[in-house]
Amino acid sequence: MKKIILTLLAGVIAYSATSKYERHNIFLGTGVGIDHQVRFDDYAFAWNIFGGYEFKPMRQIGTMAYVESLISIKPYELTTRVITQFSINIDASLEILQISQSARMGPYLGVGFGYANLSTTLEDKTGQNKALFFTNAGLQMNVDESNVVRLGVKIPFDLGKVHTDALQVMASYAYKF
Repeated sequence: MKKIILTLLAGVIAYSATSKYERHNIFLGTGVGIDHQVRFDDYAFAWNIFGGYEFKPMRQIGTMAYVESLISIKPYELTTRVITQFSINIDASLEILQISQSARMGPYLGVGFGYANLSTTLEDKTGQNKALFFTNAGLQMNVDESNVVRLGVKIPFDLGKVHTDALQVMASYAYKF
């Protein structure tokens, strides 16, 4: 009898841990950070806006698919170096640390593809254009069901040369509808 009760209790715990959470959201967000250009050995102020869709089958596991636009500006000699990029990304998150009743935190990891333009002014039409592959990694904290704060690193790889010459560190906030 004791074994049956323990087996039923273990089954109820296992079922509740794996039961479907099924929360899916559209989200919008923005962030600020630093864009480090290795080949120029300098740092530029960067900001981004992004929006997409979150699929979350369980409270601890989620996938975010989103589009992102990032701009970084750096004064350079007598001009201004402007980098604009547009990317499509998908990130998987695992929120393993429960901070409070509604707040959870954990790592995320993802990939993306995009396009970047490096020019000397906003009006420059002859800048360098690149196709990029991104790796995304960082920490994500869901403050509650609607508010997400992220601290992450994005590493763009130039597809033409298959190497990286930049590192972007961003702190961002997203609101889930």
